[in-house]
Amino acid sequence: QKKSKDKKSIQPGVVYLATVPPYMKPQKLRDLLEQYGNVTKLYLAPEDETVWKKRKKSGGNTKKKYTEGWIQFAEKKVAKKVAMMLNGQQIGGKKRNFYYYDIWNVKYLSGFKWEHLTEKMIYESKTRQARLRAEIAKTKKTNEYYLDRVTQGRAIDEIRSRKAKQKIKNKNDQVQTSGKKDVVSEHKPQRRQFFQHSPTGAESKLKKPDKQDAKKSKLLSQIL
Repeated sequence: QKKSKDKKSIQPGVVYLATVPPYMKPQKLRDLLEQYGNVTKLYLAPEDETVWKKRKKSGGNTKKKYTEGWIQFAEKKVAKKVAMMLNGQQIGGKKRNFYYYDIWNVKYLSGFKWEHLTEKMIYESKTRQARLRAEIAKTKKTNEYYLDRVTQGRAIDEIRSRKAKQKIKNKNDQVQTSGKKDVVSEHKPQRRQFFQHSPTGAESKLKKPDKQDAKKSKLLSQIL
């Protein structure tokens, strides 16, 4: 019965690491904390991948950083003791240690269980996926709007270009027709008129006595 009571009394405790020293790996953190007690579980949240890619592209350190962490000790009292003892203290160790001057930022999470972290991670994953889907949909909508605007702009430019070509063509046709008229008028033959005088005695020769008129005059003279 005493052993069962001891098992029930021994419960794990979780501490929260608000800041992780730059480029510290999970195994290094485990090695530092296990000198104070038995670490059963450990999780470090990696930095955003876009931040890492941006740093890598700019020529910075290619190692991945971790932003925060959760560490579970086998005993609750050990977790409390570690949080109280290390919080605000220098990591220390040997001076040549890369993390010698870094400061611990540890807090004990009362009533927190590892299952809560799993639920939190699932929730954050779903939230991140939903946000990513929303951003993709927004980007897709923006791209579609841009493509529609580009298509409309090209159609308008094509209509304007066609109208401008038609206008130039009409103008050239007018110039050609007016030029033809000028050429025809220039090459049109001119008729010259000559004024002639009637010859002398032409009227007497042209007016010859009609035979019927002579008969009529002879008949009238006989009657009278």
